[in-house]
Amino acid sequence: MEPDNIRRLIDKYYTGETSLEEEIRLRELLNSEEGLPELENEQDIFSSLEQQRNESDPPEELEAELTEMINKKWMSTVRNRFRTSLKWSLAAAAGLAIILISYQQLNRTTPENIPSPTREEQEAFSKTKQVLTYLSGTMNAECSKLDRLNTINKGFASLNDLNIIDQSINTYKTEEK
Repeated sequence: MEPDNIRRLIDKYYTGETSLEEEIRLRELLNSEEGLPELENEQDIFSSLEQQRNESDPPEELEAELTEMINKKWMSTVRNRFRTSLKWSLAAAAGLAIILISYQQLNRTTPENIPSPTREEQEAFSKTKQVLTYLSGTMNAECSKLDRLNTINKGFASLNDLNIIDQSINTYKTEEK
């Protein structure tokens, strides 16, 4: 290629108007053209940029390390949420057990002293049982929706981890300059 055409391509590169293909072609031309003293400075600049580009390539194991770091963070978050939920559930169950045992101890009656339930009491028991069965079914059905939210939350947590990594990389680049 003629030096004038290369010079036009270089000017276009410096104004930021080149496409990726043109930049690759320009890099190849400047690295392969010999005996062009008028382009010697640009050849030096592009070879220096090429050398820095090769030196700044991320290590091959970076993706695996990042994935492992994100998975560890996610697992610790899930474990903490599970532990918190489990603690609250156990606390509620223990409190209920204490209340029931206390009530039973305070109202000890012998089987002979227990009157037969009236019809109204039996109906109330039946209605209560129906309501609690309905409530249980509804709560179980709604819990599946929470699984979807948990999936979305996992995605946001991964994005947050990637954002932290990106900020670290940007900070490193800024400090390097």
